[in-house]
Amino acid sequence: KQIQDALTNTLTGINTGRERTAEDTQSNINQINNQSDQFQADTGAAYDTARKQQAIGQASSGLLGSGLGAGQTAAAQATRNTAESRQGASFDTAKDVANTLKTRTFADLAVAETNANKGATEGKAQNQLNLSRYIDDVAYQNEQQKQSLEAERLGAVAQQQGGYYSNELANFYSTLSGPTLQAALAAYGR
Repeated sequence: KQIQDALTNTLTGINTGRERTAEDTQSNINQINNQSDQFQADTGAAYDTARKQQAIGQASSGLLGSGLGAGQTAAAQATRNTAESRQGASFDTAKDVANTLKTRTFADLAVAETNANKGATEGKAQNQLNLSRYIDDVAYQNEQQKQSLEAERLGAVAQQQGGYYSNELANFYSTLSGPTLQAALAAYGR
């Protein structure tokens, strides 16, 4: 009776662990998807603004439609595409990590279930999986992953802003010539 009660309690705990793991994983993936959507919206809006400013700068400097203007536009687009591609891969990796943790947890729970059944059958003492500690470890890993993703996102934004600055500085220099250009180069560097 005592062994059967212990087995029942263990199996109930394992099922609870499976449910919580599935819920936590889905919650993490939903959060990653939300972050991905926000990133897309934020960078899209920032790119549109920068593209308009670049077009205005090219038009005012007479570069619109020229090879130099087209090169600037292509460089800005390439920078944006690279940043979005990297961030998209980062979000996909985060989802893969969450699913891997879920799969490993389920595998650990399946082993625990097998061991619990075996222990009950043989009448031996059971080893119980410490779900609380494991869930704390998973939560810690998820928090570390979220912080890593945020750091990567901020790095990508900083890199993109640096590209915008370089483009705007190039646009500014293209409107200057002679001593004015030399003075600007001395003041702002190149």
